[in-house]
Amino acid sequence: MSDINVWYSPVPRIEELNETPSAPQADLSFIVGDSTKVLLQHQRLKSDLAAHSAASAVKCNPHPYLLRFLADLGLGFDCASLAEMELMLGLGVEPSRIVFSRPYKAVSALQTALARGVLLTVFDNAEELDKIQRVDPAMRLLLRIHADDRTALNRLGNKFSVPPHATRPLLLKARVLGLEAVRVSFHICPKVFLTRGVSDRAKNVSQDANFETMAAGIRLATEREFSAAVGGYHRVRIVAKLGGFCARGFYTPVAEAYVPTLIPFDSKDRHGAVTRGRGKHSFACVADRATLPCEVLVGDWFKYSDMGAYTVPCGISFNGFFNTYEVLCVAGPQVIGRKEGVR
Repeated sequence: MSDINVWYSPVPRIEELNETPSAPQADLSFIVGDSTKVLLQHQRLKSDLAAHSAASAVKCNPHPYLLRFLADLGLGFDCASLAEMELMLGLGVEPSRIVFSRPYKAVSALQTALARGVLLTVFDNAEELDKIQRVDPAMRLLLRIHADDRTALNRLGNKFSVPPHATRPLLLKARVLGLEAVRVSFHICPKVFLTRGVSDRAKNVSQDANFETMAAGIRLATEREFSAAVGGYHRVRIVAKLGGFCARGFYTPVAEAYVPTLIPFDSKDRHGAVTRGRGKHSFACVADRATLPCEVLVGDWFKYSDMGAYTVPCGISFNGFFNTYEVLCVAGPQVIGRKEGVR
């Protein structure tokens, strides 16, 4: 890796927009994309979490610059759709580094994945096994099991996964059909430690500030729970599926204030503001109580850090406001010795 660059300031772009204040694009929000924080998070992951490898969820941020950088770091990719799969293959990622992660898929999607060489997929029901067996019994399977994710922002356990008591019949059916279930997958939020058959809720743990504490607990728990299983812990391969952990720091949106909404503070040195999106939807609230060092005026610009995960993909075009933004990708750290199979 090269030395990490100092973060890029959005000021030059703002000054450029201010030169033509009446132009339609003069007050449009834009995003700065920088891989510096992505690298730092990846280094923390490799150092502190007992994962033999890592895979990134394409859905959280499908920007090609970020995906190529993650591919250069050696990550695999979790693709829930054919569009995400084609995106990664188009970036030169080998099919063996892609997981087709949707637990239920159309037969045509399975056939397309097979034709592209993507052989690792996920299931959580008997009907999916029948479809996979008809398409190609050589596909390798991950069984999606349920984990306690009640503190997660997006509780995927309500939609996907099979409860532990129902796993044995599915695995026996897979064996009868001549299918190979090679791994188990699950979804948890950062406040849950999952061990083999045991879920413990961590106290006062946030995804970022206390990552090292959380990682130490996961490492110790997995070593303890699997030390006597399948011939020893050294035979267990752990793959960390990343949501926003690495991608979050990639985006820094910058937006102009149209009409300041102020909140009174007791201190004269602090000012409060509510920041909302352009649409009239009540959900379009970025911060309901932001603390600022100065009063907000019309024409001021806000900078929002750590907004690289799910921010744009989950946006909507409510009231006719578009959900596409100019992304200024700056030169962050570069990967030297690119992972083989990525062009």
